[in-house]
Amino acid sequence: FATHGLMAGDATDLAEPALVLGAGEKPEDRILLASEAAGLNLNADWVLLSACNTASPGGETGDGLSGLTRAFFYAGGRALLVSHWRIRDDIAKILVPRVVSLQQKDPSLSNAQALRQASLAIMDDTSLNAANPKDWGPFTVVGEAGRGWLFFEDQHHISAVLACAQSIPQTESQRRNDRKIGS
Repeated sequence: FATHGLMAGDATDLAEPALVLGAGEKPEDRILLASEAAGLNLNADWVLLSACNTASPGGETGDGLSGLTRAFFYAGGRALLVSHWRIRDDIAKILVPRVVSLQQKDPSLSNAQALRQASLAIMDDTSLNAANPKDWGPFTVVGEAGRGWLFFEDQHHISAVLACAQSIPQTESQRRNDRKIGS
């Protein structure tokens, strides 16, 4: 279903960040407010929010974690992929699935390592004209966990595909390696 990331104040009377959903019979079913997302019961190691501004401030304070980032942590996400600014749709639809694909091919990769490798591949792809950090750089990993996914994928302006997978257990050596990298 289609979605778009909104910051607080982007729409009249929108006091908190939200994901605009393209499906829903009633108008209130067409938007997922950060406060509503916080009430979800996800139990997901990895939540990928590939919409514009998903790491943006939650309100007027502009404090630490954004409204959506904080909400998905409260809902049970242990690590998130979020964006700090408007994303290029053509980049997001390649980069985000590549992050997942890299981790599926090499489960020892941390979320941050997979994002780094996917970002480097985007920069190196001359057909995308995306060497500038503004093109691939809005994405960041917040938190770090094992390998289960809740995936909000970009398509046109942004669309969401929910695919929550079971956690893939890490070996003790993978956990030690992840801790070394995170230090």
